[in-house]
Amino acid sequence: MFTPIIDWFISDWTGVSVQLFFAYTIILMILDKQKPPVQASVLTGLALIVLGVGGSFLSSATAFVSVANGLLWLMVGYQRWNQGK
Repeated sequence: MFTPIIDWFISDWTGVSVQLFFAYTIILMILDKQKPPVQASVLTGLALIVLGVGGSFLSSATAFVSVANGLLWLMVGYQRWNQGK
């Protein structure tokens, strides 16, 4: 049942591991309400989404996690933008 999902992640486990670590740090920033610059957050988020969608990674699992990271970065930028109001 879970074999296809496990095989999907194992196809590029190093890339997925790095992307999951990035997701962990981004989630910590969101929960801790740290204040990275809005422009840096938005540009980083867009870059990760473009890289993930554009096929710049070895596997679709890494690309999927990259797009999720990009969305998290956009959330950080939105949170920071709202703090500035």
